[in-house]
Amino acid sequence: MAEVMYLIAVPFQPLLEQITDCVGLGKPVYQITDFLGNKVSVKIQSKSGNEDYVYDGGECGKLKRSAEKAAELAIHGLMDLYDVAVEDFTVEQIRSYKRCATLLRMKRRPLGISDGNEALGANQSLLATGSGLPMHSVTLEYKLFLKTILRRTSAAISPIMTLEFSGEHYFSWTMVTFPPSEELPECIFGDTRPECEAAE
Repeated sequence: MAEVMYLIAVPFQPLLEQITDCVGLGKPVYQITDFLGNKVSVKIQSKSGNEDYVYDGGECGKLKRSAEKAAELAIHGLMDLYDVAVEDFTVEQIRSYKRCATLLRMKRRPLGISDGNEALGANQSLLATGSGLPMHSVTLEYKLFLKTILRRTSAAISPIMTLEFSGEHYFSWTMVTFPPSEELPECIFGDTRPECEAAE
């Protein structure tokens, strides 16, 4: 039996709202620019309020798809403008690459300084300022994304359970059954987090 592959897109409109909230921009406003062509654009007011960022989703088969495309373009645009990182499945790998690049620059930096402490200070400064790490960070809403995956795969999941430790730490888990498997459900544990929502 051939393995079934699923292609599931991240919902961009909720993620765009997270980014605009994070950097202090206006709430995204979607407008139909061409009803017959199913074209939608999204407008976001800048911090100063003197200008708007407008992103056009182009012609699509459905208005919803054009709105999602506009939101996706807006996300990439705002990430570049405001130095925003989206915490997702690949963020740790990207950070590792950036750290490696920083260490490589440190290694290749000419060390024509007699005092070892001064050389160390210069390299530490490079590590702090040249790491390329973002100024803003938002996290992908995994619970919302999980609902989409469940609909597409017909997997069954139990309600997410959370334990509180000393009022300062939270730990969550859930049970998942993967069709057409007849085995017992698999228990998936999260990490301990200081906030309940983050743990879930």
